[in-house]
Amino acid sequence: MLDYLHDISMDFSLFNEGISLKGLDCTLKYKAKNKSCFNKLKKCHMLSTTGPELVSLKLRAILESVVPTEVEFFNAEIIYGNEIFDGFSVINPIIKIDCCDMNKSEYQLTNFDPNNPAYMFLYTVILDDIPDGYNIVRCKEQPNLIVINNKVKSAILSAGLQGIKFCKEINLTYKDRTVTIP
Repeated sequence: MLDYLHDISMDFSLFNEGISLKGLDCTLKYKAKNKSCFNKLKKCHMLSTTGPELVSLKLRAILESVVPTEVEFFNAEIIYGNEIFDGFSVINPIIKIDCCDMNKSEYQLTNFDPNNPAYMFLYTVILDDIPDGYNIVRCKEQPNLIVINNKVKSAILSAGLQGIKFCKEINLTYKDRTVTIP
């Protein structure tokens, strides 16, 4: 639905580091792919884009009340033509830890750096509990994933937000192939 405007916004990879970016003073800009996408924004609460993830102001308020010390938010501006929509914020979980059950997931190592391994997952299984008692984190094995615990999930569901998917497993295997876990 949206493209991150890389040329006029900051490097989005900073949001995958799981570090505080407090003090960053900028508005991150996005462009809607078409008028239809722009019009659908009011119904969404979380958006994956070609840059950092976006959350609605309603979802932001819930997260700020439930996990205020584990996540930061930054202003986002979405444009289409001459129209601007500012009902979203960029989300930045400030903790990055291991979240994948590597024994149950199917993946390939894509580099040979033992201190900073990179993976390509075909089938991902998220751990039952986030380690160290955190509530919301950036996934170390897959930095594009944000992982929450049941406390956060319950707060979102209790607030009546609709259209948000919660996944314990992500299957990207091709065709009709199934993954067999030993």
